[in-house]
Amino acid sequence: MDILTILREEDINISNTKLSYHLKELRENHIVDLVKEGKRYFYLFNRKGLETTLNWIKDVMKE
Repeated sequence: MDILTILREEDINISNTKLSYHLKELRENHIVDLVKEGKRYFYLFNRKGLETTLNWIKDVMKE
């Protein structure tokens, strides 16, 4: 199932353009990785990127 279908099932309406933009930002900030398998592409969470983000959130919450 593709991301847009999942989001729409959750009543989250987002255009393909906006989704592409946000996925690009997540890739550039190492939150997700784009992996190609055959003709398909998959987005996988980057564990180190998520840990960095979580640590940043914890630091912000301390303030």
